[in-house]
Amino acid sequence: MAARLLYRIEIVGSVPSGPVIVAANHESLLDPPLLALVAPRPLHFLAKVELRRYRPGAWLMDALGGIPIRRDRRDLLSVDQAEGLLRDGESVAIFP
Repeated sequence: MAARLLYRIEIVGSVPSGPVIVAANHESLLDPPLLALVAPRPLHFLAKVELRRYRPGAWLMDALGGIPIRRDRRDLLSVDQAEGLLRDGESVAIFP
């Protein structure tokens, strides 16, 4: 895969089937799309709502299955959305 050739990507563990939270390091703006490229299954990303402010960010969030989350307050709606995806057996990616 081209992403693995161009960037040093280290994957520790695997993304199992069923509901899972994938926690990854976040060192650059390329981390979410690169993680999406190397993951063996679709991921839904919790991402700051500010990314939707501009068209490229909104497009990328939609393309990556983004769940917009507000960081200035407790955003229980976004957490509920992520929880619903997990209940449906999906995977949710976070960058703690």
